[in-house]
Amino acid sequence: MKLIPLTVALCAGAMFSASAVAAPTTISYDITAVGSSLTDLSAPLAIRQFDAGLGHLIGIELIYSSAVTSSVDLDNQSIHDANVPVSVDATLSLYRPDNSLLATHTASLYNTSVGIVSGQSIVNAASGNQLLSIDALLGGAGDLALFTGAGYLSSVLSVQAVSASSGPSGLSADFNTYANGYGKVIYTFDAAPVPEPATCGMLLLGLGVVAYAAQRRAGAPRL
Repeated sequence: MKLIPLTVALCAGAMFSASAVAAPTTISYDITAVGSSLTDLSAPLAIRQFDAGLGHLIGIELIYSSAVTSSVDLDNQSIHDANVPVSVDATLSLYRPDNSLLATHTASLYNTSVGIVSGQSIVNAASGNQLLSIDALLGGAGDLALFTGAGYLSSVLSVQAVSASSGPSGLSADFNTYANGYGKVIYTFDAAPVPEPATCGMLLLGLGVVAYAAQRRAGAPRL
């Protein structure tokens, strides 16, 4: 009985069948976190690359967020009472490893008016907060090649705040805006085929029993 070619074929078929039905897999890594800092904020980020030994990379998702908080203190040393408009907008920007802009998210933290009389100071006259987030998908051949490797890629986080106020001479507005940063990279890939030694071992064992039985029958005396 020619069992070896049959065994090889069965093992190959089992491994092919297992790999054919496997769905894409994901793995994620944290990107550098940034502690709360006064804006405008610019910070370097390190993004871990995808290990090609895991399989074939087919997609990249970059998620990064920043919790932004702001308040304003007013001081009116003019001789006039005033109704002071105050506002703050913040923009989160994430840059590619080549320093080109990947994506941005802008939101208003507050936009209001505060009444203040002559000679008055108001601490925390207005305040607000926003969670800014970027969720970018990459899948081009260049990006897939760039993000594959055994090291880290460098990126840049930027959070900028634009504040505005107006009032009579002698009125001052002191804005304090803080931002942090945190995120992750998610890689989607087709996993590398993994041999199935247990499956092939069972096939070999079964075929060995069949071969042994066949040999016993062949060598048995005929009656």
